[in-house]
Amino acid sequence: MTNKRKAHPDVATIGAGKDTATGVGAAVQRGVHDHLTTENNQAQEIPIMLTIREAARKSGLSYDAIRKLCLQGKIVFIRIGTKYLINWLRFCEFLNGGGEVDSQ
Repeated sequence: MTNKRKAHPDVATIGAGKDTATGVGAAVQRGVHDHLTTENNQAQEIPIMLTIREAARKSGLSYDAIRKLCLQGKIVFIRIGTKYLINWLRFCEFLNGGGEVDSQ
């Protein structure tokens, strides 16, 4: 006799991935987290933050070159512990000649 337990419907879809409407990434995929609401009830877009390694992979620049830009204060980033998170949109603007960067 086999023991077949029926899983909860949501449990079966957890590993389904980002392409399904019921997977863990479904809320993000549907855009639920695309905006934050501020005190003034104005929608504010959440910036895409990438690690130096991810930014290097997407931009084609080396890890060391991007890290040096962070250390020189030439690009917008935040530092959490020892990890640097780079604002991808502002980084692209910098690469496209925007050049000016606000302080952190």
